[in-house]
Amino acid sequence: MTILGSRDPRDMHTDPEPWERHSVATGLLTRHAQVVEGFVSFLPRKEFIPVVTHEYNPVLATVGRVVGRRNLYGDELTEWIVRLRNMDTWHPRWTPEHVEHATVVLRRLARYIRSQDRGRASA
Repeated sequence: MTILGSRDPRDMHTDPEPWERHSVATGLLTRHAQVVEGFVSFLPRKEFIPVVTHEYNPVLATVGRVVGRRNLYGDELTEWIVRLRNMDTWHPRWTPEHVEHATVVLRRLARYIRSQDRGRASA
């Protein structure tokens, strides 16, 4: 299980043919035919993109990529929360709503990790 699994729903598509081919000669778009002269775009069809419970949060996705699939410590997440208070550390596409939501999620996760650590220490 990925703790910080926030991903763009377009990356979770099940479209068997997500590539759209554009022909320069005819101007046609197709998913099946070979295009001799033209280009290809990655455009999964909407009906193959899953409905997600929560909107994609690029802040959580960034934290997930940085921390990876290793053991997390509550203090490490607290450091992320402190960094997020400084707007100079934000990516240009992050909104205040993204950062606020990520801060809430990271606080809850840090609290949970600390409670698990205390439980292991007393056992």
